[in-house]
Amino acid sequence: MIDSTTRGILSILTAAAIYATTGFFVRILTALGLDVYTINFTELLIGLPLIVSVARLSAEGIHRPDPVELPWLALIGLCHFGVTMTLFYAYNSTSIANVEFLHYTFPILTMAGAVWLFGERLDGRKVSSLVLAGCGLLLLFNPSLSVSREMRIGNLLALASALPIAVMTLAGRRLKNRSAWFTTFWSTLAAAAIYLPFFLMHNTLAITALWSGAPAPEGALLLGFEQLAGIALAALVFMALAAPFYYYGLRHVEASRAGILLLMEIVIATVAAALFYGEIPGLTTVLGGSLILASAVMVMRCGPSEHSVAARLPDTA
Repeated sequence: MIDSTTRGILSILTAAAIYATTGFFVRILTALGLDVYTINFTELLIGLPLIVSVARLSAEGIHRPDPVELPWLALIGLCHFGVTMTLFYAYNSTSIANVEFLHYTFPILTMAGAVWLFGERLDGRKVSSLVLAGCGLLLLFNPSLSVSREMRIGNLLALASALPIAVMTLAGRRLKNRSAWFTTFWSTLAAAAIYLPFFLMHNTLAITALWSGAPAPEGALLLGFEQLAGIALAALVFMALAAPFYYYGLRHVEASRAGILLLMEIVIATVAAALFYGEIPGLTTVLGGSLILASAVMVMRCGPSEHSVAARLPDTA
């Protein structure tokens, strides 16, 4: 008989393995001719009923938010928009290993934000984690002539993706008394509302042709079965599978331990990228990434205070 703690650990490791496929989904959907606005807006629309369904199965209601909660939900939705935009271009511009290592600087940013905004004490371990993260970033951004301009931009975008995750985590503290599915649903709805005008502007010609019944102009995007199936699969994987596994694990494993277990995403994604794309990280990348991993582990082990740990919200492709 497997005890509850072991089940929690296995659930979080399963979520980490699912999250590790983010880069692969981004590249596959891009290869199908889809743009970032169409992918994410359509995925969010598909994901909303999935979130409601899973919330009902878990007996957690999604209630109407109070007016005071609306700005925080909107901010989390805006952060969701920011992280999906930056990750989309990062995964298509640099190696998956680089994206994973740089994205996981978000616990460091969260810790820094908690010190600044909530007056959390800055002790020696936290200072050491900042130093380790800084050294790791210097190694990953080693100005080698062998690194293309596109890859440097991709690295910067991957690093930038950590900021909205950190802000999302800090904002989520304001809603800590609400269920995870309440926050996920309303922030996802806010993110979809932010994506809507970009989606409409990018697909104006296709939407106009569809509305009038005329043939779509050349270059206009209309979702085919293969494209829609790919987006629906991404929504199912990240919103209806990864999130429940992660939230179930959090019920049985303390937050700091869960955060460390979730770092397995980096290892799984890096190994998978080496196997399927031949993206074998160099020594500098491994050293820099290891320092960032070490700094993240140090932050997550700093203590039981909830705001020292970056919670993970469902990713999207």
